[in-house]
Amino acid sequence: AWISLKEFFLADANTVLSATMK
Repeated sequence: AWISLKEFFLADANTVLSATMK
């Protein structure tokens, strides 16, 4: 499935934030 770059970057940012919050 193709996702927009905005969705990709938003998901990546959420992953980084989640990792930082741990």
